[in-house]
Amino acid sequence: MAGAKFQYDESGSTFYYFVASFLALILIPSTYWWWPREEQKGDAANKKHECYCHPCNVKKLRLRAAQPWLKLKHRALKFSFIVAWFLLVLMIYKISTLERDYVEYDPFEVLQIDRGATTAEIKKQYRKLSLVYHPDKETGDEKRFMKIAKAYAALTDDESRKNWEEFGNPDGPGGKGS
Repeated sequence: MAGAKFQYDESGSTFYYFVASFLALILIPSTYWWWPREEQKGDAANKKHECYCHPCNVKKLRLRAAQPWLKLKHRALKFSFIVAWFLLVLMIYKISTLERDYVEYDPFEVLQIDRGATTAEIKKQYRKLSLVYHPDKETGDEKRFMKIAKAYAALTDDESRKNWEEFGNPDGPGGKGS
């Protein structure tokens, strides 16, 4: 284990994938298997072979009386499945709104400039955005400012620009993009 590198899920998004997969794995087959079905009343073949004598009718009534909670059981089962399916849909919606972990880094997009921008245009846009997003300002956003500074450094520093062109990242082959 020496020298092993582990990647941890800092945002916790893997948990939602696990829960949704597990819930779907259990819910789909169990719904198919245990969803209450009504007996088919129009089956003519069974009606022909059914006995209607007094002892058979008494037996049918006794069997129905032995299961007084059958309708309640079916309704509770249907309600449980509906709630479980609602939770699965809610979980899938939550997963679809999660921020993606692996976003492609583009310093031109961060600085809101064209790819063919000159160093002077890059510097001008950096100053403009840093005045808006600097953490000391009222409209400041520290994370956004750090991305802007990193994009500026990637496009103005020769080594960072070379790393970005070669590896798609200003930090080189081992760094994170954003």
